Amino acid sequence: MSTAEIDKVGIQLKTIEELFDPPEANPFDPDSRYITGIDELAQQLAKQRLGETKPTQVVITLPAQAIEPGLKEKTQAALARYSDAQIEAADLEIEHLRRRGRFSLISAIVIILVAMAVVWFIGWLSLFGGTLQSFLVGGLSVFSWVAVWDPFNVYLYEWRVPVRTRRIFERLRQAEVVILPNAADYDPKKL
Repeated sequence: MSTAEIDKVGIQLKTIEELFDPPEANPFDPDSRYITGIDELAQQLAKQRLGETKPTQVVITLPAQAIEPGLKEKTQAALARYSDAQIEAADLEIEHLRRRGRFSLISAIVIILVAMAVVWFIGWLSLFGGTLQSFLVGGLSVFSWVAVWDPFNVYLYEWRVPVRTRRIFERLRQAEVVILPNAADYDPKKL
């Protein structure tokens, strides 16, 4: 498989623990980390098109003394376990959004039906003058739109973030891990 058929993401770490452990950020250190290594890899993947089915390769560079026998296999297994946990969390969020969307859609339908009945009743009774009747009907119309806002938001927009997160971690779970010793000319943008 040529390198053009592989999406590569890479990171330079001081220890393999930096892949998952929260960093102790130091703004005075130019090499200080502010996010975990796995979050940085996820950000790199998020910049790529996730609809493609290219395999992913995770390149981790470490100081030579930090590389031990079996580290690649341990890291690959840890990456898969972490990704499984993130996928499960995204699936739970998607299910929560579906439930919330269904509940808010049913609530919105009930509110709209009640508002329509009230508008019909106001028109049928003709108790209020034209201006007051227009004001009440307009207010009920706005109230109805507010009621449908949440289901529209859930079904059109909110589901996208957990689905994208799920796709990112599916790719990381299936990624090939390559561990290399630090090189003086290492540049993760050249991967």
